[in-house]
Amino acid sequence: MTLALPKTGLLLPESKPYVGRHYVADIGVPPELYQKVGLTPRYLFTTGSMIPVI
Repeated sequence: MTLALPKTGLLLPESKPYVGRHYVADIGVPPELYQKVGLTPRYLFTTGSMIPVI
């Protein structure tokens, strides 16, 4: 599990043997914070507080 957003290192092909199932959990990061770092906020957690990364 990772928090807030998927981490790019966990998505690399060479990481697959070590990662297993990958989930992202909501920790309540406000959309304004995502905007400050240049990300467009998405509402990833509309169906629950933890989602699988596909």
